Amino acid sequence: MRATFSLLALLLAAPAAAQHPGPDDHKHEHKAHGEHGAKGHKHGDHATMHRRFDDVEWAKKHFEGPERAKWQKPRELVAALKIAPGATVADLGAGSGYFLPHLAEAVGPEGTVLALEVEPSLVAWLRERAEKEQLTQVVPVLSSFDRPRLPAEAVDLAIMVDVYHHIDGRKAWFAKALKTVRPGGRLVVVDFKPGDLPVGPPKGHKIPAEQIKAEVGSAGWAFVEQLDLLPHQNVVIFRRPPAQAD
Repeated sequence: MRATFSLLALLLAAPAAAQHPGPDDHKHEHKAHGEHGAKGHKHGDHATMHRRFDDVEWAKKHFEGPERAKWQKPRELVAALKIAPGATVADLGAGSGYFLPHLAEAVGPEGTVLALEVEPSLVAWLRERAEKEQLTQVVPVLSSFDRPRLPAEAVDLAIMVDVYHHIDGRKAWFAKALKTVRPGGRLVVVDFKPGDLPVGPPKGHKIPAEQIKAEVGSAGWAFVEQLDLLPHQNVVIFRRPPAQAD
């Protein structure tokens, strides 16, 4: 399953976070393959489109545009998650690192931000960016398309932004992701709402929040809440159930 995702592609299976900037530049330029690109076809729990994000300069240009902050609201989103200082956070599909400064600030000097990407060129850039910006909490991780690349129960919170619709076999993927989060830890899925929007993928490739809840829930995650915070994206939060006592 050599699917290609938005920058982030999967954390464990790992997609690359397809993070999108302003309205016009920000229209998804993803190329669809086979049935994934055909209108009206059912995708099940597979990616609705595939694209490689191995061009670092392209990624920086398209994911770091000044217009993006107006609708992505990275500072407000991270603040709403109430991340504890000293926590370990995984950015699943970190892309060009758009969210890393905000996550690093949230975890503080004693915390860790694992920036996962499936593209080696992006992992190299994430390391360079972390060094340039003195984000000492950031640890770039080369992830895989089909399996986790994090230790078991290593993460307090995992977040994926604009990546969900790029993941193949999401139910199996999130079952693997579950094992990397500590019991009681959270998963945050941020992805585009259905309908005509000025940014994001074509409307036929957006996944409703109810489908996200059903797919992730079937992998063992417990739904916690859905935040009405962003104009174009759903923010759906899950929790790994606490360990059961013997």
